[in-house]
Amino acid sequence: MNKILMLLAALSALPLLAALPPLSNEDLNTMAAHIITGRVVSVDRQLGQEREGYRDDAFHIRIQLSQPASGSLQAGDIVVVTTWQAGARPLGWAGPSGQYDIPRVGQDGVFYLNADLVMLNPNGWIPR
Repeated sequence: MNKILMLLAALSALPLLAALPPLSNEDLNTMAAHIITGRVVSVDRQLGQEREGYRDDAFHIRIQLSQPASGSLQAGDIVVVTTWQAGARPLGWAGPSGQYDIPRVGQDGVFYLNADLVMLNPNGWIPR
């Protein structure tokens, strides 16, 4: 009987390890203030300060536009966008963990940004 209770307790804790679900394509298009297409030319990571098992790392990503975007942005312009990713979390923690996948230098993609040029979380870009 004790083994059954222990197994049930362990299985009930599994959802706590889950991250937030990705945004649908419809949500990305609706929520984005800016949608840009381009190639990543640099990625700078800034480690956050760890407190009580938590640390968020910031990323500053320079993207060279491959096609014109909203406003005065033209193909070839460089845009700096930001995002974040959980650098550390306590065991069993559930909730936002930032960007699922940080783009790498040389990758092409479509980037979904808020008005402050921050990538939507948790999946604010689609590789091409």
